[in-house]
Amino acid sequence: MSEEIKVLQVDDDEIDVKLAKRVLTKCSRPITFNVQSAGTLSQAIDRLSNNEYDIVLLDLGLPDSNGIETVQKVTEVNPNIPIVVLTGLEDEEAGLAAIKSGAADYLVKGLSLENSLVRTVLYAIERKKVAEKLRESQQMLQLVMNSIPQAVFWKDRNFVYLGCNPNFARDAGVDTPEDIIGKTDYDLPWRQEEMESFRKIDHHVMETDTPEYHIIEPQLQADGKQAWVETNKVPLHDSKGNVVGILGTYEDITERRKAERDLEIAEERYRTIFENSAVAITMADEQERLISWNKFTEDLLGMDKEDLYLKQVSSLYPEGEWERIRTHDVRQKGMQHHLETKMVKSDGEVIDVDVSLSILKDSDGRITGSIGVVRDITDRKEADRKIKEAMELKSQFISTVSHELRTPLTIIKEDIAIILDGAAGKVNKKQKPILDIAQRNIDRLARLINDVLDFQKLESGKAKFNIRDNNINEIAESIYKTMAPSVKIKGAELRLELDNNLPNIRCDSDKIVQVLTNLVSNAMKFTERGSITISTRKIENAVKVSVSDTGCGIKQENLSRLFHEFEQLVTGGSRKTGGTGLGLAISKEIVEKHGGRIWGESELGKGTTFHFLLPITSDVRDRNVPVNLSS
Repeated sequence: MSEEIKVLQVDDDEIDVKLAKRVLTKCSRPITFNVQSAGTLSQAIDRLSNNEYDIVLLDLGLPDSNGIETVQKVTEVNPNIPIVVLTGLEDEEAGLAAIKSGAADYLVKGLSLENSLVRTVLYAIERKKVAEKLRESQQMLQLVMNSIPQAVFWKDRNFVYLGCNPNFARDAGVDTPEDIIGKTDYDLPWRQEEMESFRKIDHHVMETDTPEYHIIEPQLQADGKQAWVETNKVPLHDSKGNVVGILGTYEDITERRKAERDLEIAEERYRTIFENSAVAITMADEQERLISWNKFTEDLLGMDKEDLYLKQVSSLYPEGEWERIRTHDVRQKGMQHHLETKMVKSDGEVIDVDVSLSILKDSDGRITGSIGVVRDITDRKEADRKIKEAMELKSQFISTVSHELRTPLTIIKEDIAIILDGAAGKVNKKQKPILDIAQRNIDRLARLINDVLDFQKLESGKAKFNIRDNNINEIAESIYKTMAPSVKIKGAELRLELDNNLPNIRCDSDKIVQVLTNLVSNAMKFTERGSITISTRKIENAVKVSVSDTGCGIKQENLSRLFHEFEQLVTGGSRKTGGTGLGLAISKEIVEKHGGRIWGESELGKGTTFHFLLPITSDVRDRNVPVNLSS
């Protein structure tokens, strides 16, 4: 199948039209020329506007147009169509002028068309196709240059800019890439030392015909920004391989450089902390071999770098101890804080340590190693042992002394009671007050001894708890029945405000009775008139019990000391005596052993409230406390 070429012949001479059409239609090549004609420029423009043609054969002398402007008008209608000018005169100057105005070629009418018209038409069409492809290629190149995120520029051997992309034009402070042409670095906003550095590197690249990559250099840009750029420069060659210039690209790395600098500072700080830390810090690989550590590690274990590098972590611990540590599933949890264990120094000495372990993982979740922070707690453990021994000695002493005091106190108390009863003879009026004072003080001393023994048992973990299901309201009611008369004698009133929808709780009822008795007794000491109220209510998974009074209140600065052993409650202006100073301390121990907490609130002159929380499902928190669990 032959190729069809559509030709528009613009000529008002019918003989010239027929001659050109005859030459084209008689073409021996496998080409079909479809020739259409127009006698005027206006007809030609109309046809070009409504039809597609491959080429125009144009006579410059038309009824409505004459000369070179005819070419210009056709080009305005379709700038991409090739034009071959057919002129009646062999005028070289007119032909060249037509080509300059946009024509692809020109021919002289007459017999010469027989030999050259087909060739000229085909060449004109082919040249137009090549030009179109070149134009498209240039457009694509320009699109690429405009889209490249880096700045791009190129210079000749004299360091004169031949072109650039928009990114470079922006940094250089010129409006368009075309404006860079003909300028040198000395026409741009760079600093003097920057210009000299740029030219020095350009010269080296062109003279040695060697690229330079990854040049890190400063650049003062047109907007006043002091940037850091990473530049690559390569020599440009002509078709013979001669260096004719240089091509450069650069990327703004200001933020990256700042981040790298910040990282360097952070690493430097980390290294300083790492090396000067007062704890041993180790890093192990995925095979649990030491790969990094600080100086404190060497000092702690008495080892140097050769001893520690790639040493198995397990070898730093007594036999089997590392396996015990691993049972804590550190690899699954990712972290284990404050695991107390032992380590072996280079001389065989075993020391007590506190270890915190963290697992290191890569982005895929694979374990790559671990970090260990080791604290020497040998001195602390020894101090704990001594404190424990001292506490045990204190407990034994208090228990012994208290028990030893009970027997003579009991005898003295009984003897005084016998005398007061008159069994040993009549007591006169002067003797009785003295004996009453002695009896009250003996009772107070007995209470003190009992409280000391109770507190000592709770503190040492020897107190027994009988845990059962109990109704806290029933406990509160029993306190009310027992203590209401005493409160009334004091001139006050004991009240109950109980939540009737409370569930049973697991507790030792006798111990909770002791807590409430202590709290109500304290309230009585500071409430001359008014009321004391016991209230209960449920708060989430706990029961809250409160004892409020309308007494004189407690100074705010003394609230924090309320639960210290042997502390006496202090009011706004006086100190009440007669207590042991252990009631609140004992209450605190009992409540906390149940897994609860106790605290006080007070406003001077308006009264005090003590609250304690007991979990609904409770068990004694101190595992050393003997517990009798009953259903």
